Formats: sequence, C-alpha cells, structure tokens
Amino acid sequence: RSGMRVKMLKTRNFTPPEDRRVTFKYRAGQGYTVKRAWGEDMVRRGEAVEVPPPSRAEANAVREDAAPHPLDHDGDGGLGGSLPAAAGRYRRRRKTSDAEAS
Repeated sequence: RSGMRVKMLKTRNFTPPEDRRVTFKYRAGQGYTVKRAWGEDMVRRGEAVEVPPPSRAEANAVREDAAPHPLDHDGDGGLGGSLPAAAGRYRRRRKTSDAEAS
C-alpha cells in the first residue's frame, strides 16, 4: 500500500524531501491521507497518530440532515443536471417583420 491515514496532533508545515518546491500545511486535529514514508516519519516524531481509513460505505454515505449540494440542479443526488427554470431562457426569439407587426 502506498498511503496511510494519519490524524495530526500538531499543526505543521511539511516540505517533502523529494520535492523541495512544495509545502503542505497539516492542521492539528485533522485527518489526512499521506504517503506511507511521510506518515511513518510523522508518527515516529510524535506529530501524528495512525488512524484506520474510513470504510467505503462510511465515506460515500450522505447524511440525512445534509443540505443538497449547490451544483445538484435537478435534485437527483449527482452534480450537474439541468436547471428547471432555465428551460427556455436562451432560445432565440423569432424575428417579426414590419408587415407582421402592423
């Protein structure tokens, strides 16, 4: 396995040794998925503890009291869809000639 779940005990900025151009900010009390080598190093130094990953059912569960996602336009639980109020908003109007107008 290439990654592991950790819960940070301290807020810390982390620069990976293999790419010094990047810095990650890990906040205390938050859980993160990190590379196994990084996670083992953080646990060894006492900055994090290893936690079990959430089950798939737990990770994909939708809370009953959760508000609908703002990008779920048609209410089917997925993102996207058509906006019911926008059905005819962008149709071109038919041109009327001067003879039809009078």
